[in-house]
Amino acid sequence: MLRLINGLLDRVCVVAGALIFSQAPQFIQQYTQRLGGHIAELKSQVEMIRQTAAFSGKNIEQYIHRFTSSPETDLEQQGLFLQRIVDRLATLSSAMHELQDAASLAKPFVLLGHFQLDVAQGTLQAFQPGLSLNAEGICYALMGIVIAHLLYIGASGTFKSIFRRRASQLPKKV
Repeated sequence: MLRLINGLLDRVCVVAGALIFSQAPQFIQQYTQRLGGHIAELKSQVEMIRQTAAFSGKNIEQYIHRFTSSPETDLEQQGLFLQRIVDRLATLSSAMHELQDAASLAKPFVLLGHFQLDVAQGTLQAFQPGLSLNAEGICYALMGIVIAHLLYIGASGTFKSIFRRRASQLPKKV
């Protein structure tokens, strides 16, 4: 009976691992789309800043410096705000290029290396699960099977040793 339960639990864990890991390509694809939306909006904002700078005969760096070097706190803060917009565009654009250039199995690591919490939170809120029946989706599912199986073996081995130890500590019947 225990062998039947053990086999059933093992299979449930393996299937769960495959289903969970197979969501990685979906999450990365949806994260990339959301990242692209953030980049498009930032490009629009930076272009407006650039046009405003050009109107006053400056490039964007000179325009922002005019604010950040001001002795007035309000103007200095406005300059820092504008600089954060420009910097965020550069950061997100770099992350997008890295994600697009990464090999399929490297994408989760690239995403973690360029992780943006606000983008990930938005992605999770709107996440639509799905199964990718391409080579990438199958590779992730296989990784999930292997990892879930190894975790199950480790967990069941731990529980077995705990129960054996407790059983050996019980008084023996004569």
